[in-house]
Amino acid sequence: SYRAEGTFAELKSEALARSDYTQDKSPAAKFRQTQAFRFNLSIGLGLIFLILFLFYIRSKRRNAVPYKPNNLRSFRQRQDHYFHELPTEANLLMLYACDCFKRSKRHDYQLLGAYILRWIKMRNVRIFTIADDDLEYFQILNPELKTESLSERMWWNLICDGLDPILPIEIKKLHLKIVIAFDQVNKLKEQIPEDYYTYAYALSLIVPDDKNQNPAHPSYKLSDQGGALYQKILGFKRYLKDYTLLSERQLPDLELWDDYLIAATCLGVADKFAKRLLKIQPDYNFSSNDLNPLNMVSLMRSLQLVNEISESGSHTAAHRSAHGVSASLGGGSGFSGGGSGGGIR
Repeated sequence: SYRAEGTFAELKSEALARSDYTQDKSPAAKFRQTQAFRFNLSIGLGLIFLILFLFYIRSKRRNAVPYKPNNLRSFRQRQDHYFHELPTEANLLMLYACDCFKRSKRHDYQLLGAYILRWIKMRNVRIFTIADDDLEYFQILNPELKTESLSERMWWNLICDGLDPILPIEIKKLHLKIVIAFDQVNKLKEQIPEDYYTYAYALSLIVPDDKNQNPAHPSYKLSDQGGALYQKILGFKRYLKDYTLLSERQLPDLELWDDYLIAATCLGVADKFAKRLLKIQPDYNFSSNDLNPLNMVSLMRSLQLVNEISESGSHTAAHRSAHGVSASLGGGSGFSGGGSGGGIR
């Protein structure tokens, strides 16, 4: 083995002599080093910004709202316009579609959360806790789901396929099941706009815009009937947000509150509506059971995480995030309770 001999200064000089390192400390050398550092830094920052920009564009495309009508400005409203009743001609798909049209961005977890609450109300499933157990459980009560929406059917199949109708499953495990179902989540997200367009087009709420037709990029507009429904839904959303600002005589009957809570979830104002609702009726529980409406926020957060994971675009990210969901949710979702019959469509 080689053994170096000599003082530190001698060894240092010998090492430098055999390397490409230069001890040139002249102003010209310092200038070259500074310029090289600035060049490398600018290249690195440029690449970072390019990657972030590409991710932004990709996210915008994934969250774009297909079939958005181009005449929404024709149906503008004052911010103090309220519609005090749930529009009877609007199902959950149209509520969600109009909210997307207004915000020009999709938040699919709102619709998915509304679907789950609808299942609880229709007694297809229940979410509950067991005495002396801090965990929450999900159980299928009736496997025969009545729906005309393909996206709701896909969501049902994603959650319930493989589950024993008799044995409940921990909410935490159900979250992991959803997160890992990467391909199914993406297909579900693609189906949602197709569903609301099919429904709206069949009822002539959305029609082709003959003035601006490009076969490659067709455009659409709201019909007069569709515009009137759009205004009702936005007015109803304001009503849900400002619930406690209204007089007692304007409040709906108690049996309608469940439907209103489902609609508020679909419109993205469930947390605000639930807080205002509990100020008026502190003993209210969703579907006349022990499901506190404020606890829906945890479900919405988990569904939002599923939505973000599906936008990541990789199976690896989905599987890694599954462990993150398990850690962040801890014992469960914060739900308890069951369900009863009835129905918003």
